[in-house]
Amino acid sequence: MSAEDLPPPALPLAGDLACRLPLDPAARQRLWRLAPFTTRALRPRPARPHAEVWLAEEALPFPLVLARLSPGAGESVGDPLGGLIGKRRLLAAPDRGPDDAREGAAEKPTIALIEGDYVLGPERGRLLALDLEGPTAAVLAEALDFALALPLALPPGLGWQEKVREGVARLCDGPAEEPATLPLGAFAARALACRASGVAAGLGAVLALRDAADPEPVHEMRVALRRMRAALSAFAPLFKEVPMLARLRQALKAELRRAARLFSRARDLDVFHHGLLAEARRLFPEDEGLTDLAALVIAMRDEAYAEVIAARRGETMARLASLLGLAASAVLALRPGGAEDPVLFAAGRLERRAEAVLAAPPPETLTAEERHQLRLAVKRLRYMGETFAPLFPGGRTRRMLRRLARLQDWLGHANDARTTALLLEACEREGDRWGFAVDAQAKGIVLGLAAALEPRAIAKASRLLDKLRRRPPFWEIRKGEIKKE
Repeated sequence: MSAEDLPPPALPLAGDLACRLPLDPAARQRLWRLAPFTTRALRPRPARPHAEVWLAEEALPFPLVLARLSPGAGESVGDPLGGLIGKRRLLAAPDRGPDDAREGAAEKPTIALIEGDYVLGPERGRLLALDLEGPTAAVLAEALDFALALPLALPPGLGWQEKVREGVARLCDGPAEEPATLPLGAFAARALACRASGVAAGLGAVLALRDAADPEPVHEMRVALRRMRAALSAFAPLFKEVPMLARLRQALKAELRRAARLFSRARDLDVFHHGLLAEARRLFPEDEGLTDLAALVIAMRDEAYAEVIAARRGETMARLASLLGLAASAVLALRPGGAEDPVLFAAGRLERRAEAVLAAPPPETLTAEERHQLRLAVKRLRYMGETFAPLFPGGRTRRMLRRLARLQDWLGHANDARTTALLLEACEREGDRWGFAVDAQAKGIVLGLAAALEPRAIAKASRLLDKLRRRPPFWEIRKGEIKKE
C-alpha cells in the first residue's frame, strides 16, 4: 500500500468535555436492565446531596447548553436562570470504583445519575439525567452510545420561548469577531451552534402548537431542520477528520431525517390547502366537488397536525435535542481544522455544490423529475450559501441568495403538477376513511390549474438561472482577491 492510499491521520481529541443527557423519569426503575448499563456492568454508588445553579452558556446560547455551577465550585458568570436540588449517584462497574487510580482509569469518563426538582424560568419539574465528564474522546464515545440507546427526554427550557429566541439572536445576529478572521474550527463551531439553536427555537415553538390554525411553527421547524442539515454538509470534511465526530454526524443526520418526516405531511397538506386548492376554489366557487375535496384535505391536515403534537415530546425529538447539544459542545471543544483559511474552505465547498445548479441544462428541456432534482440542488446550494454568508459580506452575496430563493420557489411552482398528483392520489386512498370521494371533475380542475401555471413557472426559473450564470458567484470573487493578496 502506497503512502497515498493511507487514510489521513485522525486529529487528536484534546481537552475535556461535559455533557448531560436528560432521561425519561418513567424509565428510572428499569435503567439498570438497559443495554448501555448491562454491557458496562454499571451500578449506582450511594447517593449524595446535590445542588446546581443554571446559567446561560456564553458560547452556546440557552437552552442547548446551560452552565451548571455547583455551590462553592467557583464564581458565577452570567445571569442565573434557574437551578436544581436533588441527589447525585456516581455510576461504576464492580471492579472499578469512582476513586480507582488504576492505569488507564483517567481515560474513562465519570458517569453520574442526577435526580431532583428543578426550576428554570417559568418551568418547574422533575429531572432525571445522566452526566458524563472527562477526556473529550472518552466522553464523546460514551455519550453517543447512551444517547442512541436510552429513553431520552427533552431538556428543560425549550418551552421558554422568549429566552430561547433571545439566545439564538445573540449567537446568530449579535456582535462577533470578523468571521473571516476566525480560525476555520471556530467559525464552524459558531455556525453549527447557530443552526442547532435555530432547531431548538423551532422545537420550542412546536411545543406551544395547539392545532393547524397556526401553521407557522411547523414551517419554521422544517426550515430550521434543513438549515441544520446544510450546515452539517458544509462542514462534513471537518467531522470526517475525527472518526468519533464522523459517527456523531451520521447519527445526527439520521435523527434530522426522522424529524423532517414527522413535519413533512402536515406542511405539504397545508401548502396544498392554502395554495392550488384555494386558487381552484376561488376560480370555481360553485363546484361542490372542490368543496368536498377541501373538506377532505382539511381533515387529513388536522390529523397530520395531531400526529405532530402527539410526537413532539417523543423519542425522535428528545434524541435530536440531545445530539444537537452534544454535537455543539463537542465541536466547540475540539475546534477541528483550524489551520485552513475559512474563506477558501467555504469557496471550495460552494463550488462543488454549485456545479449541479450552474451547469444544469435549461429547465424547459428537463423532465419533471429532472426539474425536481434541480430544485433540490438549488435548495442545498442556497442553504449552504446562507451558512457561509458571514464570510462574504456585501450586496453581491445577498443578491445571489435572493435569486436562489426565488429560483427555488419557481421550480417548486413548476413542480406543482407532480406534487399535486401525488397529493390527490393520497386523498383518493384516504377518502373512504373520511367519508369523501374525490370527484373526477374537481381533480381535473386542480391538475389543470397546476399544468396551466407550469409554463410560466418554468420560464421564470429559466430567466433566473440565466441571471445566476451571467455573474461570477460571490465566493469566486473573494477567492480571487485572496489569491492576489
